[in-house]
Amino acid sequence: MGNSRPIWFAAIAVVLALGGAAYYLVVAQPIQPLEAVRVSAEPANESRDEHTNSAVELESPREVVAGETRVETTPVGPEPAAPHGSSRLRVVDARTRKPIAGAEVRVLELKASVPQPQQGNFVELVAQALAKGKHQRSASDGTAPLPPKRKTVMVVAWTKERWGAQRFPSAPGVNDFALHLDGPIEVQTRDADGRPIANVPLALAEHVNAEKGLARRADATTDERGRAVFEHGRALLERSPGAPLTVVVDGSFPSLVERNVSLDDLGSPISITVPAFGSIEVIVHDFDDHEVRDELLVTRSPRGLELPFVFPEERPPTLQKGRVVFPVVAVGVAVDFETYLHPGKAAIGPLRGTATVARAGERVELVLGGSKSVPILVARVVGEDATPLARVTLQLQVMQPPPDVRVVGALETDDAGRFRLPLPNWPNGGGALRLVLLPAGERPLLTAVFDVPVALVKGEQTLPDIVLHGLPFIAAGRVVDQLGAPIDKARVEVLERAKDGSKWLATNGAAVTDADGVFTISAELVDAELGIRASANDAPPMEIAPLVRGSRGLELALERWASFDGSAWIDPGLSPAEVNVVWITTSPKDGGTVTFRMNGASRPAAKGEALAYFTGQRLQAGTGRLEFRAISTVILTLDPIELRPGRNDDLVRRLDLRSLIRVFNLTINDQRGESIGSGQIHFRPSGSEEAWDLWEFKGGHARILALAPELDLSVFGAPGRATFFQQVRGDRTLVLDGPIWTKISIEGGNPVRAPDTLSLVVGLKEPSGPTVVPALRNTHTVLLDEAGQASMAFACPGKYAVSFSVGLGARGLVGSVAKEVELQVDVRDGEQELTVAAPRVAIQRVLEELANAPPETKR
Repeated sequence: MGNSRPIWFAAIAVVLALGGAAYYLVVAQPIQPLEAVRVSAEPANESRDEHTNSAVELESPREVVAGETRVETTPVGPEPAAPHGSSRLRVVDARTRKPIAGAEVRVLELKASVPQPQQGNFVELVAQALAKGKHQRSASDGTAPLPPKRKTVMVVAWTKERWGAQRFPSAPGVNDFALHLDGPIEVQTRDADGRPIANVPLALAEHVNAEKGLARRADATTDERGRAVFEHGRALLERSPGAPLTVVVDGSFPSLVERNVSLDDLGSPISITVPAFGSIEVIVHDFDDHEVRDELLVTRSPRGLELPFVFPEERPPTLQKGRVVFPVVAVGVAVDFETYLHPGKAAIGPLRGTATVARAGERVELVLGGSKSVPILVARVVGEDATPLARVTLQLQVMQPPPDVRVVGALETDDAGRFRLPLPNWPNGGGALRLVLLPAGERPLLTAVFDVPVALVKGEQTLPDIVLHGLPFIAAGRVVDQLGAPIDKARVEVLERAKDGSKWLATNGAAVTDADGVFTISAELVDAELGIRASANDAPPMEIAPLVRGSRGLELALERWASFDGSAWIDPGLSPAEVNVVWITTSPKDGGTVTFRMNGASRPAAKGEALAYFTGQRLQAGTGRLEFRAISTVILTLDPIELRPGRNDDLVRRLDLRSLIRVFNLTINDQRGESIGSGQIHFRPSGSEEAWDLWEFKGGHARILALAPELDLSVFGAPGRATFFQQVRGDRTLVLDGPIWTKISIEGGNPVRAPDTLSLVVGLKEPSGPTVVPALRNTHTVLLDEAGQASMAFACPGKYAVSFSVGLGARGLVGSVAKEVELQVDVRDGEQELTVAAPRVAIQRVLEELANAPPETKR
């Protein structure tokens, strides 16, 4: 024992040395793949036949040491001898042909059933390689194994600075696989005197075609030395080998400032001379000369460079802190700008302006909008007694030649009864202004029509006083829901009966309720029978009620719907589409049950978690219950619960259902391991006395959702296979026994002759042995031949109930015989032969009833 201690120490030292070497090769020197969004594939003109061993030619990596450029000098040894019949590849540098050790190598088998990756799209290749390729690295001699099967494969390999993709036949021998050297595209911008220019926006773009022009591939901005770098230049250049790439100065110039680039430009800066330019800063004012500081889109025309982005997406210039700068505008080029103001939901504009940069480096300020940029009407509103109407809200409509009517919006008078109305879109030739005072409480509705002068000028125009006249009072009251709560923004309209009494006609008498549900209606109406009706966005219109002119204190009730919005955490293995919420309540009209179903939908969640959300509109409001179901299994019931009219957003928020539901994925095979097409599954929680649930499966697979972590199962599959009482937990493969083949004969032969038919309907009544089987709907129907015989497969031994079905061939009618007989099936080798005594008298009686039945009758 004492002499063995040095041996143990030596063994431990060898293990540590090997482990340290592996750690250095695999961990201490990690190889990072290229970014998927910044790489491309090898060019089409360098592609090789997939059955050749030629390499793709690219440059060697360089290392700068003490101001000198040193080329890697890895010795190239003799080609390693491949084992007989084996297939390998050797990763080499394309230009020097030197092996590359430690390269990340992924092999994709090209199968006919799987879409093959395109060699011209390196992004797709890298994505598939990371997802499906087997992880391996090239050995010290640059070699890596290929699959032993003789198939064509796609190999993707990369290091931190190189990449490559190529098809290979898995033929015996060693195939050279060359890697490209990546590099950036560096751009140097200068002015006419050769001085560097900073902050110049550049775009690397591709000439798509004459119709679409340029498509942006990447963008960059020059630094203080006038330089800009586009990373992964080779990948960008080789992404679209059919069209050249060009570096374009992104600004407003009479013509494009551009320079084509190629692979020869990698590694050394390319120079672009930028004509003299300045910048234009756009400021937006409203019509009261206040600076607009909200986010607002500003566009230019001519827009200069039109480049649709591929990545990243382009964002149009918008106001930031009230201003937006267009940094590159050529000297002497007149550029038009425009924008729209957005008071509320209405877009007013466009506001336009033109600016020109006169000297290089100059920044020009341009103000869009302001009080003198558009016509502004100023008027005082008075009543019939000439009293100014201060602090009142007016609803304004601009009337152009009928029937074109455009609602401009609301405005409010000041303390002197005056208002200011900007008209940036006012048509040439004027029009008519109709001002309507919105009612407050039961204040009479006022209206006036005023003709605006034809000659409109920019700036303020003062109009004569506008007199509002009162209209006849019609009705006043409030609109409430079924609980008596007021309904805001409900529409109330007055209708009149047609002269022939056949229908109701619309009038100009209408109003919208305020926050308290109050409305007041005044209008010019003809002398006719009147009716009134209320409606709302979340309620159906009420039936038209009779109206007496001048009615006050009306209360109009609407049956408002309820809306529901909830969410729940579910098991990540469960799809949100498999979960639903059912709202069950009682109808107030007939007292019957009303059911609303809301299916689950996806919602973003953290990795490894799943969140389902449920939305229901137009639900019956009231008290009822919410059932959370996984497919048809009720997993949670909230009862009682009340859905109030309107929105119900806070009842169920992020309810945790993950501990309540279990997912069982079952595979059903026969004894030879082949999938059984279809059948039935009976299940309940293990050890419980609950009723058995029935589940149908197809394609040899079943997905069961249940509340218990473990289930007792009985499975029946066609033809005649079964398994009883297997306890399952989670995913499981079930093997079904059987079948028991049986030949059944009728004593005395078939009592029915063609064209009439006689069929046996056989179902399990009582199994043999101690196993308790649930009541099964596992019945089979088989047609007897002319000799009164039939063959069928039984799932298990036991006692079966046999009934009879009679078909009347002349009339196509079918009837069932009430009397049934029993049949005992045992387990035996080979086919059993059993005899059944048919109730001939009962069969004949059914045939006679079918023959005497009225047409189209079936028993």
